Amino acid sequence: MNGTGKFPALLVLLSFFSCNRSNFTADLSDTPTSGNLKISVDASYQPLMDSEVNTFTSLYSLARIEVAYKPEADVINDLLNDSVKVAIANKKLSDEQEKYLNSRKCFPRTTKIAVDAIAFLVNKENPDTLLLLSQLKEILTGNISTWNKLNAKNKLDSIRIVFDNNSSGNTRFLKDKFLGDKNFPPNCYAVKTNPEVISYVQDHKNALGIIGVNWISDSDDEAANNFRKNIKVAALKNDTSSQNQEYYQPFQAYIALNQYPLTRDVYLINRESRHGLGTGFASFVAGDKGQRIVRLAGLLPATMPIRIVKVE
Repeated sequence: MNGTGKFPALLVLLSFFSCNRSNFTADLSDTPTSGNLKISVDASYQPLMDSEVNTFTSLYSLARIEVAYKPEADVINDLLNDSVKVAIANKKLSDEQEKYLNSRKCFPRTTKIAVDAIAFLVNKENPDTLLLLSQLKEILTGNISTWNKLNAKNKLDSIRIVFDNNSSGNTRFLKDKFLGDKNFPPNCYAVKTNPEVISYVQDHKNALGIIGVNWISDSDDEAANNFRKNIKVAALKNDTSSQNQEYYQPFQAYIALNQYPLTRDVYLINRESRHGLGTGFASFVAGDKGQRIVRLAGLLPATMPIRIVKVE
């Protein structure tokens, strides 16, 4: 009888520490600049976060950060089940997800760290590199399924829409934007990664590839430059806007000027309950050095102003 009476108090104690059990048992080496940290990142931001992590760990030699690049849905799940303390994605937690974490005494902090864009890629032999936003919607809903419906002079036939992953942030963003409760049409295909989308477009004349622009936005990155050599980046025009806009590609200046129509915020979500390495890394990415890395990666920093020089 006395033994069972102790269980309720023990359960309350375990519940209180369930949010941050690893920190409860961590040693004193876990500080904002030292220790071990696992983070999950939407694969669209691998080029950026490779640079952020490499710079941070070179500055703080006692810090070890293990990064897992995954589809957005898996990134959020990792955060919810306490597999990681930090996640990076282009969406905030939903109210339901926030309530779930709060019920476990977790109060995650969400920080906007960048603005990026969805990029649309076509094969180098495809003459159509200009798309109205209304045309893009017709393509994604299946109402336009051939290139010659966009342009009678285009000899290409069926449009093959290629995403990186069924559970990616790119897929979710466009579904929310254009489809609502509807599904993508039968001519949509998913590979596994953003680089695989680029390779597919390179090899298939009728493909329309969809990736996060970070994979092609850094003009100083050899891999990004090689990717751009082998494909064309489509320019979009928001024909539903009251302004007389031109066609714009998904690059930094046009993101900064709100001229490219399909941009999104990038968030760092930290569920760490103490000031450990997760908090230190979050502060770095949102701070001056981290934001400079965002700018150099070709994305729009959340806090650092961008100087736009117009050449006549």
